[in-house]
Amino acid sequence: SKSKNELLFCQTTLQTLLHQSSPTSLKVTFEGLQKSKYESKSIEEELQMEYRISQHFMKNNQESSDFYRGIRSVLIEKKSQPVQWLPSKLEDVTDDMVQSYFSTSLGEYEWKAPGNNSKL
Repeated sequence: SKSKNELLFCQTTLQTLLHQSSPTSLKVTFEGLQKSKYESKSIEEELQMEYRISQHFMKNNQESSDFYRGIRSVLIEKKSQPVQWLPSKLEDVTDDMVQSYFSTSLGEYEWKAPGNNSKL
């Protein structure tokens, strides 16, 4: 059984994630974990999926993306008030939006495992 301290830690962590994290990031992360758990993949496929996700976060609308908003707010402006995520609620992040982070549309920039005549 869980101690009261463990339960309090879990509740606090959940509230922090739900109130301070990007809803898009939360849903994309959850989907990635689901894909890793239920779709048997090699380490190369897992790394490729992670790379694809990171690249999509980096390229999505550049300065108006949640990634850039979070970096600017926390590291540059050092604001204490919540970041204005787009979309701002979990229920506004559609399945299509989430799946777009797993697309294979990186073309020549697609990551391939070393030794497969690829560039990193």
